[in-house]
Amino acid sequence: MRLMHRKKNRRNGSCKRTAVLGTAVLLFLSACGRTAPAAGGNRAGTAEPAAEQTAEQAEQTEMDVYFLDVGQGDCTLVRNGEHAMLIDAGDNEKEVLVLEYLISLDVDRLDYLVLTHTDADHIGGADAVLTHFPVGTVLMGDYPRENDTYRDVLDALEGQGLSFATPSAGSSYSLGDAEFTVVGPSRSYEEVNNTSISLRLEKGENSFLFTGDAEREAEWDMTRGGEELSADVYQVGHHGSHTSSTEAFLDAVDPDYAVISCGAGNDYGYPHEETLEHLWERGVTVYRTDEQSSILAACDGQEIRFRSLPGLERLYGSVTYVCNIHTKKFHLPGCENAAQIAEHNRMEVDLSREEVLEMGYAPCGGCRP
Repeated sequence: MRLMHRKKNRRNGSCKRTAVLGTAVLLFLSACGRTAPAAGGNRAGTAEPAAEQTAEQAEQTEMDVYFLDVGQGDCTLVRNGEHAMLIDAGDNEKEVLVLEYLISLDVDRLDYLVLTHTDADHIGGADAVLTHFPVGTVLMGDYPRENDTYRDVLDALEGQGLSFATPSAGSSYSLGDAEFTVVGPSRSYEEVNNTSISLRLEKGENSFLFTGDAEREAEWDMTRGGEELSADVYQVGHHGSHTSSTEAFLDAVDPDYAVISCGAGNDYGYPHEETLEHLWERGVTVYRTDEQSSILAACDGQEIRFRSLPGLERLYGSVTYVCNIHTKKFHLPGCENAAQIAEHNRMEVDLSREEVLEMGYAPCGGCRP
């Protein structure tokens, strides 16, 4: 079964297609898509049964954008063939879940690690990512902090012989046959959220916009900066806060789909109703990690397909490591060595890495927790 939605080509004004395909957890987009929600209802992507992808369709889907469910934080993985980029890394307490997810997707190297800005819910897991995976280029917002989270990132960079760069607006980078361009910030700001590295990712006729926690001031500057902002998919700024996604900015982006990364029942009330209303009144289909778990947007340069994926916490609960009390080794929950531990030697813990090391356990050489 296949649903097609025709939309304006952002390059030449012709029409292109956005398809929705997948498995029983596929998120189907309504064919009558760009309409306001019915009274009492929210205009959001929903999960319905669907047919399996054909081999031809699977081969065409070459770039996968994973909006990972890391609770109240941001973490997005982009895979394009053999190339990979991670945008933000969630909070400190989610670092093991981020590692586990990357391992399950067979990520063995990152071309880019983009840390949009230095808030803990965006860089908290970065030190673990840097320690576990070879990284080619690190881009990070220029806003030093006096806290352990920021120092941990700097220490991890130094330990890997790396440094970070803060790109300027207009800088472009390649990710295989895809390309991303930095669209902000275009100047210095006093507020850390506005220092967020904002980038537009493009593959063929498909485009995605990521703005970190950029707020009104930075959004206004981006609309006047001369860089292309229009995108098929917009990762909603600042987790859906009313401080971002102004009407003028949404008009410039003109998205068909929006993804909101936020934690269920978070203390900030994200996403704010004002933001949702602005999206719905423009006919934007909204996906939320707090409601639909991790979300995959797969594209081949012509079509975009959305799927809901099992959430990390739903997979592993509160277990951070699996310890073998006989060998005194500890593993990530999904490690194949952990699966072979005899029940009487297996201990699952919800502890930090430092706490497990203090207990006398050594890290597994396979999963490198």
